[in-house]
Amino acid sequence: LSGIGALSLAGSGHLLVAVVAWQLVSLPLTLASAQSKPAVGAARSLVSVFLADFFSFVLMTMGIAFLFAQYQTLSYDLLFESLQAESQNSDILLYSGTALWLAGILVRLGGVPFHMVTCERMQSGNLAVSGFATVFLALSAGAFAWGFAGEVLRPTLAQWQDFLSLLGLATVWAGSLGMLVRPQWRNLIAYSLVAQAGWVLLMLASGGPMSLESEGFFSMAVHSVALLLVLFGVLVLERNGGTHAEQAVRGLVRTRPPLAFLLITGLLTMGCLPPTGGFAARAMLLSRLATDGLPLLAIAAALSTVVMAYPCLIWVYRILEPRSSAQEWAFPAKRETALLWVFGIALWILGIWPVIAWPG
Repeated sequence: LSGIGALSLAGSGHLLVAVVAWQLVSLPLTLASAQSKPAVGAARSLVSVFLADFFSFVLMTMGIAFLFAQYQTLSYDLLFESLQAESQNSDILLYSGTALWLAGILVRLGGVPFHMVTCERMQSGNLAVSGFATVFLALSAGAFAWGFAGEVLRPTLAQWQDFLSLLGLATVWAGSLGMLVRPQWRNLIAYSLVAQAGWVLLMLASGGPMSLESEGFFSMAVHSVALLLVLFGVLVLERNGGTHAEQAVRGLVRTRPPLAFLLITGLLTMGCLPPTGGFAARAMLLSRLATDGLPLLAIAAALSTVVMAYPCLIWVYRILEPRSSAQEWAFPAKRETALLWVFGIALWILGIWPVIAWPG
């Protein structure tokens, strides 16, 4: 059901279809987390996530009502034409509908002040279910916000540039500082998604998706593969290590070199460190922000990247440190090893792409 919802969300040309698709994406994953028999703290997080999803649904529905009252249509094409014709007018229904709809997306995306929803979702069940749900929903929200803004809101994005810039910068720093202060695996993945949500907002503030089409797509693709690689590697550690991944990762390079190599690749990409595709993607985005007349915004965002690189380097050091985990653990199954290598190879292929494409 979540896959059907994601496909409907990507191909929808109607706001009402998009709202229904959102529910198809989120509800099955929330129910799957509930079926995983979470602990007391996780159950509390699950209730918070469910209420946040309901709040997002209410905001989106109210935004649709305002937009329909103004234009008598919910089709993307007709809304774009109407917004383009009235881009210089300040109508209360237009601004209210757009603001409510964007706020609903922001809850799913994990932007400030709703960034804690992403962290709560990551804590709402076992690592496999909650991790997949968090990554899947956040990336779906980012892709939808990218496409919706590009197709419908492009005529009005210039009027929201200052707001989107501040909101994006606050979200990027919230994710970076969260990774620094709470570097445990679940929190590291959750706050990395929060930072990525901030970069989506900064890309929208730079003039809309059309001016950052290739850079934005490449950034989201690299980040998605890196997150899945790290998440799956941590799952393998917890499943085979007989201990928490925080302890099992120490000295991993001496006990399981292939797994250590793949985890290091994912962590360096999450931290946007060279020579990975994460570094190339971040450099491309910062260069475009500076070119589009936002140099101060680019500098502030670049400093946040330095902050988020530190916890990733700490985990790399723990993987490389000489003493290994006290407990021995079984080698991962062939299927798990194959999936890890698929993610790793995909990440390195994406890392080679900007070297070829960027000069042009």
